Amino acid sequence: MDFNSMTKPSGRGIFSELGKLLLMFSAGLEIDLALFRKVRNKSYVFGILTTTLPLLLGTAVGLLFGYALVPALVIGSLLASHTLLALPVLSRLGETRLEPMVITVSATVTSDSLSLLAGVFRNRFPVVHGCRS
Repeated sequence: MDFNSMTKPSGRGIFSELGKLLLMFSAGLEIDLALFRKVRNKSYVFGILTTTLPLLLGTAVGLLFGYALVPALVIGSLLASHTLLALPVLSRLGETRLEPMVITVSATVTSDSLSLLAGVFRNRFPVVHGCRS
């Protein structure tokens, strides 16, 4: 598998990222900022934990299957990324003002930001071959 072909984004990839960013932006508009300030530390801890654990486990699995470090990090960052797919449904039900929802939304933003940093790391060190020989 050639991971260098991933460096040029396709039209579909750009629109999916744009949709995810718009969803997170609308989620940020709906959360209660006073409640966010109250639970900010919980959100950061939850976001960091739900990013680093899948990132480390996915990277370890990639390394166990014989991939080099950078492709293994790509596997880990794919597993660490979150999305807020159910948020529109919960918004219609009026559940976005609850503390667990505020923590989840802000943890997702933290998680996606950390996963993007892993993607930047991958683009910084291109790989010629995906697997070690």
